[in-house]
Amino acid sequence: MKTLFGTVIYPGALKYADDFLASLNAQTCKDFTLLMISDGVPRDELETVVSKYNLDIEILVADEGQTPIQLRVLLLATAKENKADILIIGDIDDSFSSDRVEKILDTFERNDDADFVYNELLLPDETVIMPALPNTTETLDDILQYNYLGLSTTAIRINRLSQDFIHSLAACKTFVFDWYLYCRLVIHGMKGFLAKGAVTYYRIYDNNFAGLPKPTDENIEKEIYVKKNHFEALSEFDDSYKELLDAYNKGNYKTVDKDMYFWWGLTEAND
Repeated sequence: MKTLFGTVIYPGALKYADDFLASLNAQTCKDFTLLMISDGVPRDELETVVSKYNLDIEILVADEGQTPIQLRVLLLATAKENKADILIIGDIDDSFSSDRVEKILDTFERNDDADFVYNELLLPDETVIMPALPNTTETLDDILQYNYLGLSTTAIRINRLSQDFIHSLAACKTFVFDWYLYCRLVIHGMKGFLAKGAVTYYRIYDNNFAGLPKPTDENIEKEIYVKKNHFEALSEFDDSYKELLDAYNKGNYKTVDKDMYFWWGLTEAND
């Protein structure tokens, strides 16, 4: 399988690049090319940063003025153009267990019906953020009202997506592209598998939009705003989102008190 490991790098994240690159340099399986989309980092500067690592690296300098969503779509489209079979994704401000690539590829190899694969998310001190990840993601119900599929914890069998489908993702008008992307994939009939033991180490800082919210009034208000936007964007693809949008517009939702933590899981529509 031709495998790419894709990321987007921007000037503010250069300070995290060494941790990111070192964790890739330490992978037990190095049968991949690192595809770096540069959003404002000059090629020569980026080449200097990556030169100390023993990695096969391809750099693409994006045109100026592209949005974060457009850059992620560019990442997917470039992987498709390069005839990759697998695109493993990782945020430039995160790092990874040394066996992440190996275990993701092994999961794909053992499960031909795996269209995407996801792994655990931990804090640098080994605290597990989402201890109850399901072994498979098969239906929209799995991620309808919350999400556990982040861009930095997932990989896609990119050879099963058409360029038309990939470019259609640029129409995303939500604040959370990862949730939108994987909802679109599931609606498209695709299935996900957990790569057990593989880990992404999540860096908490102000630039992370999702963060690790506690059920404060401010965080609940933020989630409701995000969910309305998300439900509206996906309502053209599945009527379930129309129903959820209607419920939230009418205030027909409740706060959730669960031990299980997923992104955007502080509220849910009433039954």
